Amino acid sequence: MSYFQEIDAWIGAVIFAGPNEGESDEDWLARLRAEIKAKILESYRNGQNAAEQPAQRPPKVKAEEDGRSSDGRRYRGFKRSGFSRKRS
Repeated sequence: MSYFQEIDAWIGAVIFAGPNEGESDEDWLARLRAEIKAKILESYRNGQNAAEQPAQRPPKVKAEEDGRSSDGRRYRGFKRSGFSRKRS
């Protein structure tokens, strides 16, 4: 489940459920605000924790300076497709 799908499910469970039985509109609104603030704080803390970790990047491929590939074969460029600029 993606993050936004989780948020949609959470919104459906919290907001659209409405007030609990016997709960006044003011109490429901206060509970709703508290739950939204808690969700925002959770997201903020997750972002802070992610920023502290090093990024997962693929290793860089170093270009060979002598025209050879990493397995020792000489690089010959692109294969010719049969195209010629000469007019026949």
